Amino acid sequence: MTDAASRFESFDALRERIHDINYWWSSSEATYRPNRPGSIDIEQDWAFYKSDFFGTLDKLTWADGWRDGEDTRLFAITGPENTGKTTLLSQSIKLFVDEEFRKLLWTLPDADLQNLPSTDVSQLQAAWAIDKYHHATKPGDNEYTNLVQQLPELGPDRVLYLPLDADPAFQLRPERQIKDVVDYFSDEILDGDPDETRHYVFIDDIHTLASDPDESGWGELISELLEETPARKIVVTGIAEETVERELYDPERDQMRLPPQQYDIETVIPPKFRDYLQRRFPIFEGADPDRRVDIDYSAQLRGDSIEDVHDPDTYRLSGSDLRRSFQGAITEDDPEQVVAALTRYEEQLSEIDDWVGTGETNSPREWITTALEEYLLLGGYLSLRIEDDIFDRPDREIRAYLRNTAQSSDSSGFSSVATDVLDETLGTIHEQAPAFDSIRPHRTRDLGRLYSWAAHTMETEPFEYDELLGDSGTDDWILDVDRRTLRNKYFDTLEQMVLLTFSDGYGNKKPRELRVALRDVGLANALCWRDLADITTADAELRSRLEYMVAFDHIMRLSYNFNHRHDPNAGVVNYWKRDDQFVEFIPKVAGAPIPIGLDTTGEELDKKVAAVGEFLDRQSSSPDAELHDFVRYEPTVGEPPTGPAGSADELLNWFDESVEVALREAGVDRLEDLWSQSAEEISNADGIDSQTATEIVDAVELYDMLGDVRGIGSSKREALWNPPTDGDEPNLTPTAVLEEPETHWTVETLAAADPDHLAQIPGFTETTAARVVEAAETYLRREEEESEYERRLDTVLNGDGEYWDGIPPLEASDDHGYMGRYERYEWGSSDGDGSSRGSKPVHHRIHDGEAPFGLVLAMRDEIEQFESPECGKPIVSAPLWLFLSVT
Repeated sequence: MTDAASRFESFDALRERIHDINYWWSSSEATYRPNRPGSIDIEQDWAFYKSDFFGTLDKLTWADGWRDGEDTRLFAITGPENTGKTTLLSQSIKLFVDEEFRKLLWTLPDADLQNLPSTDVSQLQAAWAIDKYHHATKPGDNEYTNLVQQLPELGPDRVLYLPLDADPAFQLRPERQIKDVVDYFSDEILDGDPDETRHYVFIDDIHTLASDPDESGWGELISELLEETPARKIVVTGIAEETVERELYDPERDQMRLPPQQYDIETVIPPKFRDYLQRRFPIFEGADPDRRVDIDYSAQLRGDSIEDVHDPDTYRLSGSDLRRSFQGAITEDDPEQVVAALTRYEEQLSEIDDWVGTGETNSPREWITTALEEYLLLGGYLSLRIEDDIFDRPDREIRAYLRNTAQSSDSSGFSSVATDVLDETLGTIHEQAPAFDSIRPHRTRDLGRLYSWAAHTMETEPFEYDELLGDSGTDDWILDVDRRTLRNKYFDTLEQMVLLTFSDGYGNKKPRELRVALRDVGLANALCWRDLADITTADAELRSRLEYMVAFDHIMRLSYNFNHRHDPNAGVVNYWKRDDQFVEFIPKVAGAPIPIGLDTTGEELDKKVAAVGEFLDRQSSSPDAELHDFVRYEPTVGEPPTGPAGSADELLNWFDESVEVALREAGVDRLEDLWSQSAEEISNADGIDSQTATEIVDAVELYDMLGDVRGIGSSKREALWNPPTDGDEPNLTPTAVLEEPETHWTVETLAAADPDHLAQIPGFTETTAARVVEAAETYLRREEEESEYERRLDTVLNGDGEYWDGIPPLEASDDHGYMGRYERYEWGSSDGDGSSRGSKPVHHRIHDGEAPFGLVLAMRDEIEQFESPECGKPIVSAPLWLFLSVT
């Protein structure tokens, strides 16, 4: 072996830098060095105001049955860039490597108010919160776990951190590099037997190891590392839940690589308004306005009740009460629970006012109003990037900073922060969108354009698809794609990146309209060069649109919290429009819709109550109004097979008259009649042989695939089925182009075709031909996923061990108050050869339950109650600012 070959063979960049990255191994005095790429800063400001922080600590705790695999072995933190995933890792690692903070956690319960072990307010607040929720001192405590008791034996030698995005060299031969480093850690750093000594491997940005769909990816590597020892937990960060589940799926064994109870995925999204409120005014997180911690720790942690001692949670605004009230209102048929929960929040604000309020300009309601105005500018992305020292300043200086009028001593003004975050986000779209396997690299610029269009327009009303795509056959469009690509690729990718969400009208089976909503107003404001002055002086329409987007985002979050993550209702927020009545938001809870109207002016309450009441009365008489196919219920991939609808006249004209007559006599009038049949079933018709029947099945698939391709009309569809073979035109059949013994183009041959060749077909252009090839590739990929969909559907319906995490499978829904109804129906016989169309005719639907109550969010200060005019169902009007504060 040559010297060069030897160096290449021994190349191991990750191993060479591992001690610099994991600097806590050397001594407890070692500190973060920012000039070392990949080194993680464990001294970052605590993010304990975010619920994600406590959820992460929950997964780090070791269950009693960890040796038997009864524990979370893999925890994946997913989400877009700039949402705090690496911050969660750094603060998790801090618990194991920062000796000073660890001592604070252990001594805090025995300390008194006059002799606190630390004077750093941030450290005390974080330690108090961790002690309260992860330090079980007696049975019945409200703590989640006993992580604090486990920490003494989980020191710096138990932590390995691997930042894969810090250096592209770390991604070369990653399987070997990662295995070598883990082996080195186990042999040289870990103080004990790796099979018995509990330890952690944190892998940041694991999505940088994205694999070819046809090859095994990092999921196989992770499963092998976990199989080596039961004493190992692995925490990874990635860009999306879907990509993690795809990697964990083993196609050879047709199952997930880990049992359901051994892995969990948590998506981190930009901070919600309540997170910002608690950071902006710490009183709502438990500290007083002077940021002091006023509590007798030892008494509180023992559970003793002492008068005049302020438990920080006494004034902490928590959303759990609201979530429970929504569930109870539906499953227990008791809408009064929602009113009671909102009233308790009002009473809590009054208690805070009695404690620290000094008047109208210094009261909890005023603080919330101030914070909401700032959140309409910042959203989640920008608020997360503002340094904590900004919020330590007086109010007038904070507001000046957000107006870009602060003194020049600021090292980084607000406009600079906004520009940086916007540039990073738009760059992330181009860089990470291809990882979702739905967008080709040359199409990623369209995603940025679509997002920018939505940010500038901030449209709150539904609009027709053609307003984005233009009428077929014209050049008047914003995006040059077909409807299916727009829905299933563009919007789906932007939704996974938590940037945009589209939704359909409630109960609309064949939607011609859609609604698009921004998930974060801060990015849109950055794109439009807005600062706080623009928000405070904005006209009513701009402010109304911003409030609309914030409300939509928070109701989306509620939808995910209310529903099991594999329920098709999770993350679905429809709208309802009838004549001049419009209900802005309709999420589902326990299978039942909840209509939520929005009055951002404070002057349209009666109109919104009437619209919500109309929905309640009409939906009550037909609770199945929303029938949605079983599309989003699968754990990873797959959709139910669907097909074309309408008259079969055009397709039958593609064939000889004898074939058309035979099919007509067999009762074929509509495309559905052909889609539901296999080739074998079609050949049973008199005058149809097996070869012709196979061609008919191919023709139906071609017609279905071309249905949503922009610029393809009836003449072009027929030109593909019957391309020219002689005369002045070149022979453009698959036989001539692909050397395939086919006269007609099919979906399969089109997916393999060269667009340049197809462009020679009369009426086709290079653009049209490229659209057809791309649509064919997508269609084939969808067909491959259908069998996977069927397998996973069975798992969801019938249960699979711990799959449902204690929730009964759907067919047993009555046992846990699920208001929806499951339906399985068939388009035709499912017998026959496994490769035929007839083997996949089954559809699965969830029917909605009856809507029990409605809600109107208004720019008012009172909670009011109304009833729908016909059914007398309750409608609750609540202040928008209150709803956002506890959502």
